Amino acid sequence: MSRLFALMAEEVVDVSFVVLHPGATDKVVSQLREGVGLGWYEKEGIHSVRLVGIQPAELWRLAETIHSRIVLFHARRRTVGDAEVINTHPFTYGKFMFIHGGTLRNWKALEEALLPEWREKLQGDTDSERLFFFLLQNIEGDILPGLKQAVEKVREITDYDYMNFILSDGESLYAYSSGERPLYFWKGKVEEELCCSSLVENIAVRSRGLVGKRAVVVSGQKFQMEGWQTLSGSFLRVRPTLDVEIL
Repeated sequence: MSRLFALMAEEVVDVSFVVLHPGATDKVVSQLREGVGLGWYEKEGIHSVRLVGIQPAELWRLAETIHSRIVLFHARRRTVGDAEVINTHPFTYGKFMFIHGGTLRNWKALEEALLPEWREKLQGDTDSERLFFFLLQNIEGDILPGLKQAVEKVREITDYDYMNFILSDGESLYAYSSGERPLYFWKGKVEEELCCSSLVENIAVRSRGLVGKRAVVVSGQKFQMEGWQTLSGSFLRVRPTLDVEIL
């Protein structure tokens, strides 16, 4: 099961991913060996760190402080595609950043549905990257109608154990859960410095600047804050104002 996490704050804040218990380093590393990635937006565009076969000495790269209002995290449990950096989330193109959980079993049908100009952009051999470009292929103007149209087509031409994803264009956040395995979202004012613990066992999200500010978190699991809501069989849109819509 892949771990998905997205944070959108009302303004640029500091965010870091920290190892809670250094003595558990080997266990943490074993959980991240198949691929872990961070993605975030800064003024000049998207930045990302993608690691495969991570070693204990490299954990500092996850602890680097990020300054952004939109951050995505993904820890891979691979089913399609080798454990390589090009197969590691987040996938990015232009202003878009994308993470995905679940397995599209006959993903070649999705590749065949890509127009040549999108198929030539593929770099790896995952179902997730093909889903990402298929979503983008269907977006014209307003993003949400394109995502809805794309998901309907995916449901027609492929099958899956579950399909969850989170996508951002740097302004808004979009999430979808097919319902077999829900996503969860939380909206409110962050009261504690440690926002979300146990993102992957012994790893947490820490932000001092987020305390007292409004934020939205979308994740494959709930954390210690109260007030989580379930996203199942629906789309979620978080607007730049942090208004949340379930569609």
